[in-house]
Amino acid sequence: MIGRAPSHRAQVPNQLEEQPFGPVKAFGFEKRRQRLDWRLLHSVDVDRVIRETDIDLLERAVETIAFGDIEAEDTCNFSEHNFIKIFRLSQLMVEYLLHNQDVLAMHKSKLLSAHTAAQRHVADMRHQTKEYKTEVHANHKEMRRNKKMLHTYEVMLKLRKDPTQATEQVHKCKVCDKHFESQYYLDLHAARHVPNSPSPAFLPASLPAPASLRAYPHNCSASLNLAAQSPHPAYVHKGRQGHYHEAGVSSGHNCEMTVW
Repeated sequence: MIGRAPSHRAQVPNQLEEQPFGPVKAFGFEKRRQRLDWRLLHSVDVDRVIRETDIDLLERAVETIAFGDIEAEDTCNFSEHNFIKIFRLSQLMVEYLLHNQDVLAMHKSKLLSAHTAAQRHVADMRHQTKEYKTEVHANHKEMRRNKKMLHTYEVMLKLRKDPTQATEQVHKCKVCDKHFESQYYLDLHAARHVPNSPSPAFLPASLPAPASLRAYPHNCSASLNLAAQSPHPAYVHKGRQGHYHEAGVSSGHNCEMTVW
């Protein structure tokens, strides 16, 4: 038997049965309606086609052999030589088509493997991008916290290095011996905690908030809270015994720096 055995052919993977680009027209055999072109068949040299692998000449004879109606032919053309020639050409055509099928199956299998690898890569990139977004969001939050803490430390360092400025900026409560950054915070403290002190409603309405309060995004309690939560507590003022004490932060929107 001329040709390759079926076991030598490349096996088409099951994935090739899938049609990712939509439905494909089902195959069906067509009815033969045209006559055989005997003039074309006689002009084909089968031995030359085999020797030179002349695919162009072979393709010229494909249509007349594949779609010619042999039952409608004149019996005078049914010679042994013509049948042998048609049969040999048919064998060459089938062999060439089987080769094309194997090549296409191989290319499609490689494309499917590349597609699967690309899908895995895209999934990995999406997961990595999600992790990066989470990390960037956390870094932004950390940066905002660090900026607030840095501003707090700058204020503390200024009070620590400049005693004159510290004397001017730190205000002492006469009742509880606490110290505050400005008169504004001292008045708020006195209105809340000191007995027989005027209510906040009786505080001067024209008393402006200190510049340090306006420098904070919303209030300074958040910054000093961060300083208080730090593993290395911040020290804001030197006490009478020569020790530095932690910053005390009261609830609400005011900020107080206390020396015990």
